[in-house]
Amino acid sequence: MKKLPLAVAAFTLAFGSVYFSARAEVVVFSSNLPQTVTNNTEQYFGNINLGNATFALGSTTTPSFGIGINNSNFYSTQNNGIEWAYDATVTSPDGYIYMLSANATISSTAFANWSSTGPYFSNASGGPWISGGNAYAGLRMDAGGGNYNYGWVSINYDSTAHTATISQFAFESSLNTAISAGVPEPATCGLIAAGLALLAYRHKRNKLGGL
Repeated sequence: MKKLPLAVAAFTLAFGSVYFSARAEVVVFSSNLPQTVTNNTEQYFGNINLGNATFALGSTTTPSFGIGINNSNFYSTQNNGIEWAYDATVTSPDGYIYMLSANATISSTAFANWSSTGPYFSNASGGPWISGGNAYAGLRMDAGGGNYNYGWVSINYDSTAHTATISQFAFESSLNTAISAGVPEPATCGLIAAGLALLAYRHKRNKLGGL
């Protein structure tokens, strides 16, 4: 009988978190990730569906975004229906994609300039990503009628090896709503915490000889 609550807690932790994350406002895409892009290659993430949190790896079907590396050039590509938050004061290349830290707010008010025409992360001349490291970039998906779903993508760029690893990306399912870079849905976090607390409680009760 003591094992039943543990099983229930495990089921709540495993199944419940998936259920709530699928219904949560922040839709996180992690299946088929991470993906590492090596030098002189490109990778695309297309046919993105916020309803069931799926995408097609290597696809340029709208909506899509991609990244590529060519020696010292680290750039975005195949951006169809998706734009990047970028610094428009740089004119050559066509702006640099902002390098964001965790919890950075991504919205129309946070960033005035967005581009789908292949802005760079960095190149031999400079750019915020030129030194490499793990950070976030801001995205927005065109929902039509001047409405957008804001999102982020987690990227680890190795400027020495000329590789970039995309570990996860996410979009806010509510239109024109700000999103925080790297922050998972609170409902999901709460459910996981509750499941862990229940497991810890049952373990303590069992050690004390409780039922």
